[in-house]
Amino acid sequence: MPEEKAKDAGPEQKARKKAETRKSRAAAKEKKAVSKIAVWAKKEKNTTLIIAVVACIAIALAALAFLGPKGGNIEDFWRQPDGEKDTLRLIIITSQQCPGCEQNNSIEQMFVKNGIQYAPNEIELESADGQSMLASLELMGVKIQKIPSYIIDERSVTNSMLVKTASGSIALLGDVLHYYVNQGKGDYNNSVFVFPELYLDGQQHINIILGQQCGTKGNISIRVFTDPYCTTCIISSSSMENLVDLLGSGTAGDLNVLFRYSYLPTDSVSMQRAIINNQLAKDPNMDVNYAAKITKENVETAATHLACASYVGIREFNLLEKTLYGIYCDQSGDGVADFNELATCNDSNHWGIPLLGEEVMSAVEKAGLKDNILYNACLYTAQETEKAKALAEQWDIDRTPTVVVNCKYEVPPENTITAICKINSDLSVCGG
Repeated sequence: MPEEKAKDAGPEQKARKKAETRKSRAAAKEKKAVSKIAVWAKKEKNTTLIIAVVACIAIALAALAFLGPKGGNIEDFWRQPDGEKDTLRLIIITSQQCPGCEQNNSIEQMFVKNGIQYAPNEIELESADGQSMLASLELMGVKIQKIPSYIIDERSVTNSMLVKTASGSIALLGDVLHYYVNQGKGDYNNSVFVFPELYLDGQQHINIILGQQCGTKGNISIRVFTDPYCTTCIISSSSMENLVDLLGSGTAGDLNVLFRYSYLPTDSVSMQRAIINNQLAKDPNMDVNYAAKITKENVETAATHLACASYVGIREFNLLEKTLYGIYCDQSGDGVADFNELATCNDSNHWGIPLLGEEVMSAVEKAGLKDNILYNACLYTAQETEKAKALAEQWDIDRTPTVVVNCKYEVPPENTITAICKINSDLSVCGG
């Protein structure tokens, strides 16, 4: 029996021995190959190996940067309501640098008016959490362009959250938020909405524009986005005139001011449409010559000349604007529009009819700009009009009047001095 067992075990032992031999040879080959690679890398100083090591380090550093405070994960920042159902999760990004920035903007007002419960978590942009949040959102493909901004967790939006729209209809909150994103008023990715001020209340608001800034403490850049036929723009023109005159006169102290009038078509577009429609309604055989005058270019004539006047200087701009509104808003027949006439410009005979070529050129001559080289060069190249359009798109500005100070503070005209004083509190107009 023992001999039979030994005899039977013979083939198994041989197979096991062959397997062990193959394994031993493979291990030897692997060891030899690794040794060759090590010698080759050392001998040749292979750059690929070095690049791989550097890449690994970079990835590790990026991972650490992403982790940041609280792990850099947006999930760490949602405020979880205790046992409450149907509560919207909301993060509000604010800034200590923003003078007068509202903590409750119009999107919050929408929640309140429609009885939508929400759990806000306010985070300052300058804080460690704020920087971590920005990094986390960028990695998610969502970017914050203005402060304050509202970040909404779509997963917390339920079908019980309803909103009454401007037309009076009832819509799901989720549909409303996606509508605003589709209109270019916000951003969305990975179940996260990001909205700046939406102006749902029709009021003016203050924002900080993130990104590249311009100007300095002693060199203030003021860019006014406006439309010469916008009612609010006409009314605010008097206060803006006083402000730029104050800043440009030296009364404010040692300060250089770069002022630019930037045309942003708002009321001009509706004016052109209304003129054509009203005239056609009165007279189906509308005078062809009159219709030819009401082109987009002619309606924008005053805006183009105002933009180029600001390119020359503050005083030249002020004089031309005052002269043009003296024609457009004058109600007493003296060719001058005082503050009351500006405030009731819609009562003038010229209201709703654009200032055309002859009227504009008459005002240009009175302002002493007719033969100004800078002024005429600006008209020829249309440089200010194109730059205004590009900046309005870059900064996402679609309302008039809007003032941007040092490419950073986006404010209504009456808050311009507040923004300037935030930049330079030493000015006499700031109490410095």
